[in-house]
Amino acid sequence: MNSYDNYDSGAFLGLSAGIMVFAFILALVLWALSAFLLMKIFEKMKIEGWKAWVPLYNQWVFIEAGGFPGWYMLSVFIPFIGQLAFAVIVVIAAYRIGIGFGKSGAWAALYFFLQIVWMGIIAFDSSKWRGLPDGLVAGPSAAGANVGVTPYSSTGYGTPQAGGYQAPQPGAYQPPQSGAYQPPQAGGYQAPQGYGQQSGGYQAPQASQGYGQQPQPGYGQQPQAGYGRQPQPGYGQQPQPGYGQQSQPGYGQQPPASSGDAQQ
Repeated sequence: MNSYDNYDSGAFLGLSAGIMVFAFILALVLWALSAFLLMKIFEKMKIEGWKAWVPLYNQWVFIEAGGFPGWYMLSVFIPFIGQLAFAVIVVIAAYRIGIGFGKSGAWAALYFFLQIVWMGIIAFDSSKWRGLPDGLVAGPSAAGANVGVTPYSSTGYGTPQAGGYQAPQPGAYQPPQSGAYQPPQAGGYQAPQGYGQQSGGYQAPQASQGYGQQPQPGYGQQPQAGYGRQPQPGYGQQPQPGYGQQSQPGYGQQPPASSGDAQQ
C-alpha cells in the first residue's frame, strides 16, 4: 500500500512539473512574441527596437511613447490599486498610440481584451506613424516618436495632419491662358432689335382706322363721303348735290334757270 501511495504522489508531482514546464514555455513564447511585435511597433515609431526586449523597461518606454511619464510604471508594485491604475494608464497609452497610427478609439478595447492581436495588426499593417495627437509629446526614452511629426487634433478641427491636406503648390494651378477663352466678338451675337425698329424682322402693326377718320383712296378707287361731308368729284364725274345744296354746273354746262327768270 505504501508503494501505491508513493506511485500516486510521484505521478502527481510529475504531472505538476510537466504543467509548470509547459506553462513556462508558453509564457516564454508569448513574451518573445510580444517583445517581437512591440519591437516592430517601436521601429515604426522610430524608437530603438532593442528596448522592447527588456522586461519592465519595455513597459516604461511604452507608456512614455503614449505621452505619460515613465515612472508611472512603478505603480505596478503597489498591490491592487497600483496595479489597477497601471492597467488603466497602459490602455490609455495604447489608445493614444493607436490614434497616432490612424486607428479609431475602439482599438483601445481590442488592446484590453486581445493585446497580442492589437500589437500584431499595428506592427504589420500599412499604417504610418504621425505622432501623438493633441500636442502630446513622447517621453525621453521614446523621443524618436517625436521626430518628423506634425501636430494635429484627434477631433479633426486642429492643425492639418501631415500627409493629409496639402496647401496648393506654386505652379499647380494655372490661370486660364490668353487665347483659351475669348469673349464674344463684335458682330457675333447682336442684341435683339427694339419694338418699332425696321430691321426686316418683326414689324409693328399698323394703326387701324379710328372712328371719324377718312380712309385713303387706293389707286382707281373713289373716296367715300363721310357723314356731313361733301364728296369730292373725281376726274370726269359730276358732283352729286348734298341735302339742301345746289349742284354746281360742270365745265361747259349751263346752270338751270330759277323760277324768277322763268316768269320774265
